[in-house]
Amino acid sequence: MGKMKGNRLNTAANVGTFVTGRQQLKQQRNMAANTNALLQQQRAMLEIQKQQAYEADYDRLLNRTDRAVAEGRMSQGEADYALLSARTDRAVAERRKNPNEAFHELLVARADLDVAEGRQSRDEANAHIELEWYNHLNPAPKPGTRVTHSFGAMLTASLNSVTAGWYNKEPGVARRWDGVRWTMETMPAAAAKEIARREWQSVTPEGREQKSRTTAGILGILLGFVGAHRFYLGDKGWGVVQAAVFVLTFAFTFGFVGLWGVIEGIMILCKANTFSRDASGVPLK
Repeated sequence: MGKMKGNRLNTAANVGTFVTGRQQLKQQRNMAANTNALLQQQRAMLEIQKQQAYEADYDRLLNRTDRAVAEGRMSQGEADYALLSARTDRAVAERRKNPNEAFHELLVARADLDVAEGRQSRDEANAHIELEWYNHLNPAPKPGTRVTHSFGAMLTASLNSVTAGWYNKEPGVARRWDGVRWTMETMPAAAAKEIARREWQSVTPEGREQKSRTTAGILGILLGFVGAHRFYLGDKGWGVVQAAVFVLTFAFTFGFVGLWGVIEGIMILCKANTFSRDASGVPLK
């Protein structure tokens, strides 16, 4: 009897614990729902405040542009453009308009305004739109995409910063970078490479430092395994490659890869055409 009574008491206690747990879970859910409702209310209030602030800013801008137009400090077209720009920025901030779409819309509106007020012809405006839109969509070139006269020159270019010149952009097409932005000048990549080769071969020693053929040759024979002669000639790309190949393959080739530099050193001393100029195109002395 005592044992049965104890089991009944345990069962009652378990039931009571289960009921209490359900009540606590229900309370927690109610608290979470109240918290979510409060957060949503706060977000709604914040959006209202943002909208009010935007409307106040827009009203001030409208008053300023109206006053500027009345005083002759701004044309009506410029005032309309300023208001359009403010509305477009707002639409982008609220994710109602794609940033690229907004940029193009303002670009066209600005060009149309310049044409209407006689600052540009329609052809000039269209060319301006095309140029600005292309630069907006295409980032600056990478150094390694520069069109050069040789593979080694391309390796060296990849180690330097971007400068004005022709760069491989579209397949088989080179486009000119003026040092700040893309231009609309294009040509076949093969033609651009030929221009680079001719420019490299046309460099004269006047006013330039000439590298010593003898020094380059000796460096190639003695330290060519780490590309010393290449670095001396300014051909950093091949210099890095030679040093890296030697370090990575030394254990497998027992240093025989160092003969690469020795051979090039001999070619330099023998006045091979491949080593008639330094990386800048200046003839060796």
